[in-house]
Amino acid sequence: MPIRGAPWARIAARRAYIREVLNIDLPEEVIPLSNAVAYLRPFLLAREKSLVCGR
Repeated sequence: MPIRGAPWARIAARRAYIREVLNIDLPEEVIPLSNAVAYLRPFLLAREKSLVCGR
């Protein structure tokens, strides 16, 4: 069953944002279902570098 209506409009808006604002070439096969698509927290893998107090 294909996605239609309001859900598809949100997906299309996310896709446009990713392409136009973030300048990421998103393939048609990828369907951005979440608001967290293309979200990368800085220093995600280096926790000792993400927050430093008193140095």
